[in-house]
Parts: sequence; structure tokens; C-alpha cells
Amino acid sequence: MADIRVLHVIPGLGAGGGAERSLLATASLLRSKGVDLHIVVTGDRQALVPEFERMGTPVHDISRAGFRRQATRLRAIVSAVDPHLVHASLFEAEALVELGLGFPRRSVPLLITWTGTPFERDAAQSRATLASAKRALLRDARGTLTRWSGAHVQAVTQGVADANSAALRIPASRVHVVERGRPPHAASPTLREATRQALGITDAESVALLIARHEPEKAIDVAIEAMAAIAQRRPELRLLVAGRAGTTTTHITQQVAAAGLDDRVILLGHRDDVSSLIDAADLLVSSSRSEGAAGAIQEALAASLPVVATRTTGSSGMLEDRESAILADPDDPRDLAAAIELVLGDQNLAMRIATGGRALFEQRFTVERSATALLTLYRELAAAQATGHRRTH
Repeated sequence: MADIRVLHVIPGLGAGGGAERSLLATASLLRSKGVDLHIVVTGDRQALVPEFERMGTPVHDISRAGFRRQATRLRAIVSAVDPHLVHASLFEAEALVELGLGFPRRSVPLLITWTGTPFERDAAQSRATLASAKRALLRDARGTLTRWSGAHVQAVTQGVADANSAALRIPASRVHVVERGRPPHAASPTLREATRQALGITDAESVALLIARHEPEKAIDVAIEAMAAIAQRRPELRLLVAGRAGTTTTHITQQVAAAGLDDRVILLGHRDDVSSLIDAADLLVSSSRSEGAAGAIQEALAASLPVVATRTTGSSGMLEDRESAILADPDDPRDLAAAIELVLGDQNLAMRIATGGRALFEQRFTVERSATALLTLYRELAAAQATGHRRTH
């Protein structure tokens, strides 16, 4: 019997997005813990809808409406579902929820999720971000909207909480750190062999795996530069890049060709078999300029796969250098190349960070732990809203 009803609003339910995969991983556990979960999807990426429906989670599709009509339909869904709380993931959903439901006398608490740090100073000065004037306008608008709507915030890391609270001027009392989780991963030698064979990779070759959409903040170009730097010293190394096309696809495709790395850097595009790719890999590379919880890193930790990652504000505190990963400076292909070579050249170190990463996953990043913490937050916000209503009547 469900004891709390939650309406989760999200721009899409595509198979490759981190927020979507996180929601799918936690949905069934939340239901088993007493959450009557409903989902509103506002965009046309809906590959995961059948999976949610199979587990008994209703999905309300408002993707065919414009923003104003979506706001009207969202209010109608809230009236019909009568949730104890409305939770929005990603900016498009956040704006819809805060503008559509955040009027002064609203009767349902709002929770939005911060997944990254788009307004931090370092990110703003890199090639990864919006022009400074546009970024400042968006920052001010988002901060004003969140303060005005009274929404609470789930930050997926402490680094994300600290950076965005300062940038958007949101009171610390309204920001709650709930780390995301992933299901456990049992590595399969058979699957490893089959996946490598399908990709044309021999036993003598080493595989670095990068999982990211083709966007500037993911800095795939830096990883390709790192590959170029070590190509002659590591002729056996292949870099697999899995992720949907985006604004940097043309650039990185041209970059690979110009560097003569067509047989060394394999752009796989969107893949639904991420777990198989992790089994096939020898290490995971995350080259991001700006990052939050980094679901790909969590999945690698779960699989005891050694991780090389950049130090970002949003992911600070997530990994410890030489204990659960090898860390490199962002936007520094030489430092990233050195970190990759360190893992490939020192099997004892690779084993230590793989073991440490798995221990870290079990301690902090299981889907069970994430779902329990999220449910606790849901109940606290719903109870506070109910208490506030009793006091005003």
C-alpha cells in the first residue's frame, strides 16, 4: 500500500540519458518502499516508457503541446493525481514546474534536481560554456525562479550543491544532497569476449571507454588529444566513445580524421548496451570540463573497472585520487594522457583503484541507498507541507 504519491516531471525518457537511467533504476525500489510514482514526460524521447509501464508506473505524455499548454495540462494532471510532492529533473522540466505550479498559494511542495554546475566560474571561462552574458542572464533567471517558487532542491553531489547554491543564491536550508545510485554490476568474461569480438578488438588490444553525449562540457576533444599524445607509445590502445550525437559531433569526427586516429578512436554513437561495453573495457575515461554525479563513473565503479577522471567542481568529493580513481586536470590532454598511461602501465595500481572504486560504490552509490535517501527527503517535504497547512487553518 503506497503511503506517498509523487509526480516526477522529466523532459524525456530516452535510453541514453543519465537522469533517465537514474530514474529507471530507482523507480521500482521507490514503488516497493511505498511510493505511488507517476511520471510526466514533456519531450519526444520516450524509449524507456514501456519499461516504466511494465513496472506499473503511469506515464503522462504532454510532449505534443507547447509550453503554455503543457503548463495547463500539468496543472490538470496534478489535480487528477493529487500528489504529495512534484519532482522535476533537468532544466526544461524545472522551468515548467516552477512557472506552472510555483504560484504563491500552491498546495503541493516542489522539488527540483540539480545535476551539474553550468554557472561556476571555471566552467564559464572554458570552451564548454555559454557566452558570459547569456550565461549570466540564464543564471539570474533560474535563481529568481527557484527562490520565487519556493522549490526545494536535490543536488546530486555536495560539489553541485555548493557551486549552485552560491551562483543562484538559494538558501542552504532548501538544498539537500541526495547522491544518485546504480544497480550492482557482475562482470561477465563471456560477455566481454563477445562484445570485443563484435567490435573487432583482439585480446592483445587495450580498451579505454568514454561514455558521453557529444557536447562541449564532456570534452571528448580533450580525450582525443590525449589519445594522439600517446598513440605511438601505446599502439595497442583503442578508445571507444559511446554517446548520442550532439553539437560537437562534426568537430570530433574531423578531429579524429585529422589526427590519423580513425582506427584508434571508435565513435560508436548511442548504445543501449553500456554494461556490455563496460565489460569489454580495461578502463573508463571521463574527460569532462563540467560534471555532476557522472553516472558512467558510478557504473564503472560498480563493475570494478579502473577509472580515469578529471577533477571538476561538481564531482568533487566523489572520487579520491589513487584510491578509487586516477584524477587529471580538466582541459589538459597531457595530464589526461599521463593518467591513462599510469593505469595501463601499473597493474597493481589499476587493481587497487578498481577495488577501492567498488568499495566506494557499495558504500555510497548503490541504487538502494539512493532510493532510501530520496524517499526520506520526499517524506520530509510532504510532512512539512502538511504541517504548514494545519498551522494556516
